Amino acid sequence: MYTSEGADIRCYKRYCIPAPHKACVEVFTEGECCPDYHCSSTTCQYENRYYGVGESWQTVDNCQTCSCSEGDPIPEIKCDEPEVCRPAPNPACRPIVSVKECCPVAWDCTDAYLITVPKVFVRGGQSTVCVFLEDDLPISVNLTVAMTIGLDEIHATVLDTVSDSHVCVDFHVPDGGDASGYLSIMGTVGAVHVSKELRIHLLSVSKTFVQTDKYLYETGQSVQFRVLSVKGERAAISYEALDEVWITSPMETRLIQWLNVSNDRGLVQLEFPLAEHVQEVSLSGRVVQVV
Repeated sequence: MYTSEGADIRCYKRYCIPAPHKACVEVFTEGECCPDYHCSSTTCQYENRYYGVGESWQTVDNCQTCSCSEGDPIPEIKCDEPEVCRPAPNPACRPIVSVKECCPVAWDCTDAYLITVPKVFVRGGQSTVCVFLEDDLPISVNLTVAMTIGLDEIHATVLDTVSDSHVCVDFHVPDGGDASGYLSIMGTVGAVHVSKELRIHLLSVSKTFVQTDKYLYETGQSVQFRVLSVKGERAAISYEALDEVWITSPMETRLIQWLNVSNDRGLVQLEFPLAEHVQEVSLSGRVVQVV
């Protein structure tokens, strides 16, 4: 810096970052003003903080007390057994917590509720949404459950003054293939407003089984087989008519077919004769087909 009387020198002290803990060791490097700090051999590190030997602290959730103790070769962290909290008096009760306490200081069971929905919805079956309530009954429940699948939407309503421990509503899941959708629950449980939207998955659970009386047939024999269809989450027997049943040869030639086959007993039994002068064929899932 220059003045009217000539040059003037001014010096400023460089600021060095202080040690993370007073127990850390300063290490100076030639040509450097500020030191580095080696803390691992003299302190314990927990959640980006350093503690000296003999110091203690609470864990983040306030459920354990930990301390920094002398170790070989470096200090080590030792923690007490975590505090065990008492369970809620009711699964639907809400905890009242304190930032300085591990366990809830109290439970709020006023108009407490718990809503349960299936994890997977099965196409063509019945699904249930239930509301479980705390013991202080009766409680007014007014909920609308809406299932949205693409452009389709299905509604079910729970509107009741409940004097029991729970109330449920059933609704039909439409047929179709595997898909994803949304389940919206809107309304009130007592004085509590409910507004929740969940991503759901819908699965198609339907199978058709074909059983033949033999695996290998010779010329002139009759082929006898049964068809059984099941559907829904409990694999219930289907009594719906079969639109079409056919049998093909190994060369994919259709040998015979039946249309609009009655299935009022839940088990279809059919047969047909093989010609006298044909090569032996093997009937398997590829030969007998059902749609």
